Amino acid sequence: MYQAIRFHHEHDSLADKAFISDASRDLVAVALLAERTIQLITGLNHTCEWQKGEHWVMQSLGINAADIASIVKGIQTLHEEGNLNA
Repeated sequence: MYQAIRFHHEHDSLADKAFISDASRDLVAVALLAERTIQLITGLNHTCEWQKGEHWVMQSLGINAADIASIVKGIQTLHEEGNLNA
């Protein structure tokens, strides 16, 4: 986890499989996708991190832009139904 925290903004380092563990890379990819999903659903806090890491996230998780749109839509639906409340 410390690697994921330490390198979560360094997408070039994350692409180097010898540099950081698979588990850490997966944590960063999922976190970046979650952050982007929250930004799209709320319309708030748009940062440049997605533009820097989008290609890397798709490659790392084995997904494409259509998959991301589907994930966002599914989470948006859960949010609208009130199923994401704490």
